[in-house]
Amino acid sequence: MANVFSSQDTRFSAGARLVLPAIWLGLIIGISLIEAPLKFTAPGITIPLGLGIGRLVFTAMNWVEIVIAVVLLWSVFKSAVGNGYRQLTYAVVVVLIAKVAVIRPLLNQRTDAVLAGTDDG
Repeated sequence: MANVFSSQDTRFSAGARLVLPAIWLGLIIGISLIEAPLKFTAPGITIPLGLGIGRLVFTAMNWVEIVIAVVLLWSVFKSAVGNGYRQLTYAVVVVLIAKVAVIRPLLNQRTDAVLAGTDDG
């Protein structure tokens, strides 16, 4: 635990490094693993309607993730955390960037095709 906190830490920075990963993980579990699959089992939800709702939800989720990542990176830069925590934070941010910059545009193309009727999903 000595590598996670240092005497130079502000309370906000130390708290952010503890709380933000938990919030981020909860967001991913709640939206990606629970809400998204259940949405399509609700009565009256069609594939196009579910895709439209999903696009809105995941766009909002990505913006929240970006804000969390920025604050988390700030807290890591602001303090003298150990290299393991720093590298793990960088790796998670790289995965987020890949998701937002590469995967989301590909998924948007696919949902556009389904919504246009050129792909049946």
